[in-house]
Amino acid sequence: TETFRRLAERNIETLRESGAKTVLATCPECFLSLSRLYPSVGKLPFEVRHFYDFLLEHRGRLAFGPGGAAVTFHDPCRLAKHLGIHDTPRDLLAMAGADLREMPRSRERSVCCGTSGWSNCGLAAKTLQRGRLEEAVASGARTLVTACPKCRIHLSCANHDEKRDLRIVDLVEFLANGRKT
Repeated sequence: TETFRRLAERNIETLRESGAKTVLATCPECFLSLSRLYPSVGKLPFEVRHFYDFLLEHRGRLAFGPGGAAVTFHDPCRLAKHLGIHDTPRDLLAMAGADLREMPRSRERSVCCGTSGWSNCGLAAKTLQRGRLEEAVASGARTLVTACPKCRIHLSCANHDEKRDLRIVDLVEFLANGRKT
């Protein structure tokens, strides 16, 4: 649409003016937009990379504590289905020493967190969220890690409503908290 084109052009120009040669994205929707959609507006004057690839590239410079935390991973729709990224988050969890407990519906079979595009959080969304949280608890994990800020927010909201003993964190937050300083 015209609005998308104008916003993309403005963002590209702002990033060009910054002098950035590489743009790192942590959010799956941002990465999808920057790497797959923005090039339709024009040639990008910078490289777009996912932050997880950057972390894996520099794994030798990262040190983590003893690890061992039992976690499960929620694959966000944009990351798993639209971008086909499944292994990288799991590689990072392994690097941090996490005890990954996969849910039955994971990777390309993963289900939505219940709220796509910030549209609403009605009954259908709450039903999806409740089911996802039940899968997470059934995995035996005490922490659900996700790689999307929207998923974290919406699953946290549903988790709070249900008063489950399940911590929900973003992957970058999980990694940062496990680092040796």
